[in-house]
Amino acid sequence: MDSSIFNKIRKFIDEEKKIEKLDKNNIKDMSKIVKMTIEFLGCKCKYYPPTNEDNYIISGYIESLRRSKTEKFIPVIISVSDTLLNNCFLNTVVYTDDELSSILDSDLEQKEKDYFNFYQTGILSSKIKQEIEKYRENIISNKIKNGKEELDIMINKNKNYFGGYEIENEDSELEYDKDEENVKKDYSSYSINREIIKGIWEDNDKCDKTKEVLIAEIPVENPWEIFAYIPFGGWNDCPSNENIISISKYWYEKYGAIPLVISKNTLEYILESPIKKFEKIRFAEEFYAFCPDRVDKYMFDFNLKKLADYVEKCQTWYFVWN
Repeated sequence: MDSSIFNKIRKFIDEEKKIEKLDKNNIKDMSKIVKMTIEFLGCKCKYYPPTNEDNYIISGYIESLRRSKTEKFIPVIISVSDTLLNNCFLNTVVYTDDELSSILDSDLEQKEKDYFNFYQTGILSSKIKQEIEKYRENIISNKIKNGKEELDIMINKNKNYFGGYEIENEDSELEYDKDEENVKKDYSSYSINREIIKGIWEDNDKCDKTKEVLIAEIPVENPWEIFAYIPFGGWNDCPSNENIISISKYWYEKYGAIPLVISKNTLEYILESPIKKFEKIRFAEEFYAFCPDRVDKYMFDFNLKKLADYVEKCQTWYFVWN
């Protein structure tokens, strides 16, 4: 990482200490949906009101990342919205007699009352809290699908849609050192810079203001377990939360990727460094299969070779579903 950027980030970390002193003032500025999201998460969160800069958010994330190993949590940046919170509720399930049901489905009449009261008061009932906790425990303890196999299925399904699927032989048969497959897992030392965070900005052409943001310090051991606390996906072409968990586990173990930003319809992952050249064709297939919208709607004249050249340079992966 460029030393000038590193020094700038160090300065931002120093500024984070000033922000902590303002936390009590920030609380009164929180919207109701932010307070409800914190209540749903049930873990320590840092709050950042809308601003035209993201420096404090970046420094806050890095500060949390540095503490994460010793304090047993993994931080993630959340772009708060009612849509994201609603999806979290819809994706949260509990096991009852080996059946899956939404936390709102069992005892439906009472759950509807509890759900309504939550949106009225911002406080979860003890019963729903217990069921959410049960869901999280089940997700973390249960056997996870093979993420590579899930991606293989998606790739085969989407292969007909790859524009210009034929690639140069030299790119498809790259030699590599098998020792390079061992990814460094110390994500607490990852670096980050301003240009790579996208999901925290307002949905407008100017992107001149951030949304309300939380940095949630999720009390889990593994990065993919973040999605036990923030169940994501399952609409339109977005993979289910179960598949996102399995794929995130595979991507962490293979590439060292960890979830960085979650919003109502975007995911961002961060890596210690971009993928290796020998990995780029395979990962380009994975990237497209995981999120065709990101490519079809935002990359002009797409083909696999162009996508592979693009992802080879990226320290973060940005996915968006419409």
